[in-house]
Amino acid sequence: MANVEDRIYDLTAQATPDDADVLIIDNSTNVEPHQITYANLIAPEETARDLADTAIKDGAGLETDGTLIAIPGSNYLENADFVAAAYLVNLKNGLHLLDTAIGAIAQAASLWVQHNLTSAEILDLNVTPLTKQLACATGKFYLVKRVIAKNNFNSVAYTSAGANGIYLRYTGAADYIAHLNKTFLESKTTIRKSFEQADGYTIATATGLQYYAPDGNPTNGDGTISVIIEYVLTNDFLGTSTGADTGCCVMPISGTFVAGDLTARGNLEVNHALNTSDVAVFVLDNNNESVAASFSLGDEGGVDKPNNVTISIGAGITGTWRYYILGNVL
Repeated sequence: MANVEDRIYDLTAQATPDDADVLIIDNSTNVEPHQITYANLIAPEETARDLADTAIKDGAGLETDGTLIAIPGSNYLENADFVAAAYLVNLKNGLHLLDTAIGAIAQAASLWVQHNLTSAEILDLNVTPLTKQLACATGKFYLVKRVIAKNNFNSVAYTSAGANGIYLRYTGAADYIAHLNKTFLESKTTIRKSFEQADGYTIATATGLQYYAPDGNPTNGDGTISVIIEYVLTNDFLGTSTGADTGCCVMPISGTFVAGDLTARGNLEVNHALNTSDVAVFVLDNNNESVAASFSLGDEGGVDKPNNVTISIGAGITGTWRYYILGNVL
């Protein structure tokens, strides 16, 4: 039993306070010290926290226990969607499901791009073919759906070096996707034309889109040509996609890891091969709970930042964990 003269640090330690425990409180206006129970001391804080928690749960659409409220008729957030993905039903995992669905929709949607060819570029299209759409990644290809072109006549018409005009092709290909024909190229007025895609041309993966004059350099002209292309950036046939590329999408990459995959510093190095530095990283532990994890671009040495990330995990993880990387592909 402690003596009243004992210092506080000499008293018997107690791990947690009981509601009936009494604390001494005092201030300069009191005639004598007062007492307050632990329960009364924390009551205002408990009330404020309960109100704040309720507001957060209601605002986020959560049950009283913090789990996500089921959305009947939802396309991607039914309980079965979480079960199929081996996810706990919570807000964070719901966002993962939506991100995956958005990425798939974005990939399937048609994209539009306009290429502008200067007079100097047109006059050199045989010697120097012009790649206006950069190569996409391994496991991807551009599927061109529509080509619309405008010959912006200035003062002198172009003269083709032969029977053909300008090919739109995969970079370096022998055949073409669309042919901006001789009549279009040599027009003496400003014209707009829609061009059909060639039949049976060879699809090239991991390749850009290029303009080429097959018969030789055109001569004489001083106008410009504008081309609008509708296309889809498509995965190569099932199971071959390793990443994403140019100008289209938020692309998801995921994988699993265990303690043995970590470096000596407790980091996970991931080669995502997305060729972009605009990435977000999420980590789920072996219980499918979201884990706050910082990351840096590149491997541990900072090498190849567009294609690698280093995720700080720390030592001592158990079971199989999962990472998700979302890349905004330029």
